[in-house]
Amino acid sequence: MMNAERSWHDAPGCDEARMVRRNTRSMPNPRAARGRHAGRPPFVHPSWIGDERRSAALTSSILAATTGYALFATDQNGTIMLWSQGAAKLYGYAASAVLGTLSWWDMCAAGGEAARHDPAPLATALSKGSWSGTVQRTRRNGDRLTISAVVTPLRDDTGRPAGFLTMSRDVTAESRRMEQLEEAHYSATALFAANVVPLATADPLGIITDVNHPMEVLTGRTRDELVGTQVTQYAVESQRAQAALRDLVRNGSFTDREFTVRRPGGSTVSVLLSASAVTGRDGKLHGLLATVQDLTEQEGLREHLQQSEAYYRGLIEAAADGLITVDSGGVITDVTRQVCSLSGSDRNELIGAQFADCFRDRDTAQHLVDQVLAEGAARDTELELVAGDESVKRVSVSASAFRRPAGQQAHFVVSVRDVTEPAALRDRLSHERAYNRMIIEASANGLVITDLRNRITDVNGTMCQLTGRSRDELIGTALPDCFAEPGAATDAVHRALMVGEVTNCELSLAAKHTAVLVNLSILRGEAAAGAGLLVSIRDVSEQARLRQDLAAQQAYTRAIFESSVVALFIIGNDGIVTDVNEAACRFTGYSRHHLLGRRFSGLFADAAAARKGVARAFGEGQVANHELTLAPAGRPELPVSFNGGMFVDPRTQQRSLIAAVRDITAEKAIEEELHIYTQSLYGATMDGLVLTDQVGVITDVNRSMEELTGRAREDLIGVAVETCFTERDRAHDFVTAVLREGRVADVELTVRRSDGGSTVLWYSAATFTDRHGKLQGIFASARDITERKKFEVLQASMLERAQELDRAKSDFVSRVSHELRSPLTSVLGYLELIGEGDAGPLTKEQRRMLEVVARNGRRLLALIEDLLLLSRIEAGSVTVIFEPVRLGSLIQGVHESFRPAIHAGQLTARVEVEPGLELDGDRAQLERMVSNLISNAVKFTPPGGEVDVSARRDRDDVVIQVRDTGIGVPEDEQPGLFTRFFRSSISMEQETQGTGLGLFIVKHVVEGHGGTVGVVSAPGAGSTFTARLPARRNSRSQSADREVAA
Repeated sequence: MMNAERSWHDAPGCDEARMVRRNTRSMPNPRAARGRHAGRPPFVHPSWIGDERRSAALTSSILAATTGYALFATDQNGTIMLWSQGAAKLYGYAASAVLGTLSWWDMCAAGGEAARHDPAPLATALSKGSWSGTVQRTRRNGDRLTISAVVTPLRDDTGRPAGFLTMSRDVTAESRRMEQLEEAHYSATALFAANVVPLATADPLGIITDVNHPMEVLTGRTRDELVGTQVTQYAVESQRAQAALRDLVRNGSFTDREFTVRRPGGSTVSVLLSASAVTGRDGKLHGLLATVQDLTEQEGLREHLQQSEAYYRGLIEAAADGLITVDSGGVITDVTRQVCSLSGSDRNELIGAQFADCFRDRDTAQHLVDQVLAEGAARDTELELVAGDESVKRVSVSASAFRRPAGQQAHFVVSVRDVTEPAALRDRLSHERAYNRMIIEASANGLVITDLRNRITDVNGTMCQLTGRSRDELIGTALPDCFAEPGAATDAVHRALMVGEVTNCELSLAAKHTAVLVNLSILRGEAAAGAGLLVSIRDVSEQARLRQDLAAQQAYTRAIFESSVVALFIIGNDGIVTDVNEAACRFTGYSRHHLLGRRFSGLFADAAAARKGVARAFGEGQVANHELTLAPAGRPELPVSFNGGMFVDPRTQQRSLIAAVRDITAEKAIEEELHIYTQSLYGATMDGLVLTDQVGVITDVNRSMEELTGRAREDLIGVAVETCFTERDRAHDFVTAVLREGRVADVELTVRRSDGGSTVLWYSAATFTDRHGKLQGIFASARDITERKKFEVLQASMLERAQELDRAKSDFVSRVSHELRSPLTSVLGYLELIGEGDAGPLTKEQRRMLEVVARNGRRLLALIEDLLLLSRIEAGSVTVIFEPVRLGSLIQGVHESFRPAIHAGQLTARVEVEPGLELDGDRAQLERMVSNLISNAVKFTPPGGEVDVSARRDRDDVVIQVRDTGIGVPEDEQPGLFTRFFRSSISMEQETQGTGLGLFIVKHVVEGHGGTVGVVSAPGAGSTFTARLPARRNSRSQSADREVAA
């Protein structure tokens, strides 16, 4: 019974129940009434009535559960004595505000004084047992309502009236819908009657139910004559009409069907009928609606239109130019025969095509369309029409828009004229002019054209450069005035006019005194009469200077050739020596006379190798470092290096070769010493070394490589390196990569040993070149890593075992936490009941001890919850459910839960949240995050310290900060703050309680929302934790309800 009373006190509506008890103490005892009226049929089982307190609880439960209707009771004076949860919801007044204080009629009346004191409903309820109807009421917030109410009288145990019970509900929306339906029905009826189009309605069987006045005029019958008759009986084609009726019922509609309607007196009228089925909300057919159009006048207009179209079509087809009509979308709607002939396509192929697609330059054609639509016309635009056989015709296009009666620009007509031949002539003329001008301007000589009076009529650019004057300045000038010797120039002109031409006349230009060579000839016209002179003027001053420079250059080149300490030979393409310098004579021991005219290859011990070098130089244009052995006269043979380059001899215009021969005896000696030194280093290294040529064939290996492969050096040399490995494809890719990139390091390959075994090697390789940069091969080093590979396998096995143990640990923690949480939750529940006195009164000491037990129980429960969440995080099963979350109420709620701890710790706490701040997130997880941050700050802040919590918007993010003045964290320990079970050195020194999971959970929640978390801290200066989260879930492309992995 104690638990029942407690649950009643805690139930919603307990304030109303107390008010009921307070206002019903003066009412008759229900138990006494039950005794006096034992003969009446009971409405409540006697076991449910109980004592007064139980009756009040039962009444309160009924009032709280009644939410679909507003239920309340008043006494005889109208004062409200009972007020249900539904009444509070409907009218906006809480029970505590109305019970025993207000009258419902006064509180919610919407119609002024008359409505407040209208006694009719109550009087009717008393006289007839009940009253029902609709009244206008007002909510607490001022909204007007239409209420459907039922009022019944209440009587006491003696049968006298004791008050009224009212049940009401909101019918405002229903009332508005009825008004809208009535208004819609009236509007539809008015539209039907006022429509100028003949209209008729019928039931699903085709019986006419209504017609408008135009329909009466069309049929020649009154509405009374038509209503109730079969609609198909008025059609001359009755079978077609019945078929149309069946189609209408089956398909729901049809349009534009022609019928002949029979009128009184035997006359008929042609009509166009469209009809549709009318269905209700239930989807069932309710009736039919038909619209009728009289076609009598339309048929006359159609015949007249056809005659007009035929007449104008004849005029259009008779036009010499082709005509095209185009709509506003650029689509061809009609063409004439001339257009079909021009395009090589028939009319049906052209109609419907895009106008611009008919032309090679589609953009220009589309621009013409846009211009016509914008400006109304376009004139004489030349385009290339693409015919059906892919031929092209030049056409001149003009267009003009015409408008529809409504004034909207809808179509335009295009005139197309074939201008292929005129255009070809213009193009030819333009080409000839351009070609002639190009020839004139391309001349290296200055060209001048004069008339018969020696006046210049045209010049080219070279003439302008020679004279230093522009073309406009020269035209109109007398030709002799351009020269420093005008008399000699005039004589040359006269001679040319008499004999027809004058050549190589040496003169100098007046402007720059430039020496020129002038040629003059008569320019003939079409009638073979002289039209003027063509004068060619060539600058010859540069030629004299070049001759002088050439002689000086030849002398300079010869001096360099002779001064060279290197033996130089000039060799013809037949291999014969044509020139040598003095050093070549000294080097070979032969005189210049003896060397000239002999074969170059005859100077060497291996003549074939020398001929090969010469041939290579002529074939490739040059040869470098071609080693030969010279056989000088009267001296021992010498190793030499032969370098040569091909050139064209300006005197003979034949290919020749300049060859430099150099003694390399000293270099050979140094190379031999270097080779010996390299071989000693090569053999001494512990790593296996391999040399290959340019294609990967082994040329040398060291002793270590022989041991790694189990094969002798002689067996390895000459073998393709990739064949030595178990995986030839990977080895081939390795060699290819080295040749391509020049260097490749740390590639794991397995070499096949001669005894059938294998060795795992770590290869690095690079290409090497000679001193001239030419690729010589690959140098590779190999290190045995077989033992290391075995260690890696062992390490991987140990890691896998450690991971299995970690998973087993996590599974154990999860199971134990689940097993502990259920009994611990039950223990805390019973502790709460004991603390509330359900097991009897407690002494002050008992209550203190009980609070200690409960506090440590809650601490243990929080630890279990952290361990469970940790196991879920590690299993990757934490789900983020996004919804709009108001941070103000969330942070304030969490802060309130820490108020006792803040007070006990003598801390100063402040909360500052930007008004209206909201983000998309998981409310439960965000509460956990904020709670862990505040708990961390309160736990590690000594008495007298401060804890500040703030939240604000920063562009697309929300920033939550928790600042404290606590013990702080050393900088070197801060990277581990957000890891599992982390405890700072300072907290362990001070023996502060904690599991080290709070900040780990904070980091997981923040990152699960797509955010970041960080800390700024120093020992003794406190810490500031900052969590930055996206305000909206789409701001960082987060997926809905996504699984967050640990």
